[in-house]
Amino acid sequence: MFQSVPAQSLLKISSLVVTADDLGHGSARTRAIVECLKNEHVTHASLIVNLEGFEEACELVRSSGFEQRVGLHLNFTDGVPLTDPMKRSKRFCVDGRFRFPMLGRGLSALPSADRQVVRDEAAAQFERARRAGFPITHFDSHHHVHTTPNLASVLLPLAASLGIRRVRRFSNCKPPRGWFRWMTDAVYARRLDRMGFETTQHFGDLDDLEWLVRHGKSIDGSLELMTHPTHANGTIVDGIEKKDLINRLLTLRPYVPGLIDDTGRIRVSPAS
Repeated sequence: MFQSVPAQSLLKISSLVVTADDLGHGSARTRAIVECLKNEHVTHASLIVNLEGFEEACELVRSSGFEQRVGLHLNFTDGVPLTDPMKRSKRFCVDGRFRFPMLGRGLSALPSADRQVVRDEAAAQFERARRAGFPITHFDSHHHVHTTPNLASVLLPLAASLGIRRVRRFSNCKPPRGWFRWMTDAVYARRLDRMGFETTQHFGDLDDLEWLVRHGKSIDGSLELMTHPTHANGTIVDGIEKKDLINRLLTLRPYVPGLIDDTGRIRVSPAS
């Protein structure tokens, strides 16, 4: 697919985190994610705590001993909230269920009452994950809502108070999307730096990485790749187009030398 582009001239990735999002979002996804953790095709997983697959996810992860590899996938866009005030919130919910997209799409300033509702719901999600036996030292979110200005102003201070060390950054490996998205990314990145959170220098999904390679773009430093593994037709697939995950990793292997082996396993750095 990328033979015309010299691998050595492109991605100079020093460390690689591959996160499987949506652990607990249905049995097929959960079982695929745990299989990927076992086979080292991902390095971490991100757990949703308010959906029906939560208990199965907890059982499978604990029985496999991967509690340290699981972070929280904060959810404000899918299913039933954990707290009653959030269920009653017209900004975030309809008939007691999270709405998607959020009203105002995360840009409008939140009144103090709504900020408290967000904080309490997020605290409940962190608490449920930790009560289930997961240390939770890193977090991200469903549909990336933690990067939106109004939620980030609530969620990041809460995470810091709970001892969270690592937070997913704004996606910055995609094709150019205009000055507004660039500015939002810059503001969010500065906030992470100012609060002392650890994060990778780059974040995107496999489609983004393929786009970088196809267009001869170069990035340098640490990278987090987001995946969404699930089972389909007897194999583990990823992405909207349901492409074979391992084949996608192997295709990109020449561009991240030393970080993916010839079976698609990810080399885990000691700091991961």
